Amino acid sequence: RELPLLGGDGGANSKWETRFRVEFFCERLLNCMESAQNSIKDTFTEFGIAESLCLYLSSTLTDELISKEEALLKYDKPLSLALKILAHYLKVNAKSQQVLYKQNELDGVIERIFKLSRTRMKDRKLSILAEGVIDTLTFESDLNDPITFEYTKGLIAKEKSKKQSKAKNKKAMISKMTKTNKLMKKKFNFDQIKDEKGIKCIICQEGYQENEKDLIGVYVFVKKSLMHPDKILSQSDEFG
Repeated sequence: RELPLLGGDGGANSKWETRFRVEFFCERLLNCMESAQNSIKDTFTEFGIAESLCLYLSSTLTDELISKEEALLKYDKPLSLALKILAHYLKVNAKSQQVLYKQNELDGVIERIFKLSRTRMKDRKLSILAEGVIDTLTFESDLNDPITFEYTKGLIAKEKSKKQSKAKNKKAMISKMTKTNKLMKKKFNFDQIKDEKGIKCIICQEGYQENEKDLIGVYVFVKKSLMHPDKILSQSDEFG
C-alpha cells in the first residue's frame, strides 16, 4: 500500500530517493501515455502491469479505509498516482477496459473506485481522481468497451434510484406527520390555543399554551435519592 522501494540500503535517504524516483517515473509515464497512446497501454496489458495496478487499488480501497478520511489520506500519493495512471490506461481503449472489467468480476475494483468517487471528504483530491476514472468509463465513444460502459452506467443508475427512493420515503414521512398534526389540532381544538406572550417554557422555549384557564401540559421532573432513615427523622423534628 506504499510506494515500493527499488533497492538501496533501506535508510531514510534511500527511502525518500526511491520515492522521488518512483513518483518521477509515474509522472513521466503519464506524459508518455498521452503521446504514445496504445503502444504503452498494450505493454501494460501484456506484462500484467494493469492487472497489478487494479489489484493494488482493490486491496487498498477497502470499505473501512474509504469511510475514514484521515486513514485514507495516508495513501494520498500512491493512490493519486495509481488513479491517474489507470485513467490514462483506460482512456478510449476497449482492450484496456476489458482488462479492468475482468478484474472487477474477481474483486469489484470498479465498484470500489466508484464508491471512492462518491465519498464526501474535506480534501476531495482522491474522490475527484476517482471520478475521472468513472468519467473515462462512461464516456460515449465507439472506442470504449460497451460491457464496461453499461456496467458503470448501471452503478450510477443504481445510486440515483437509491437516492430517489430515500427522498421519496422522507417526503412521505413528512406528509404523514403533517396530516397527523392537522388531525390532532382538529380533534383537540389546538387551533384555538394561543401561545402566551410572556414567560417561556425552559424546555421547549415556546411559551405555555393555555385554553382559557385550562392547563394543557406540564413537565414533571423526578429524581431518586438515597437518604439515611436517621437523617429523615431529624429533618422531620426540625419542621415540627
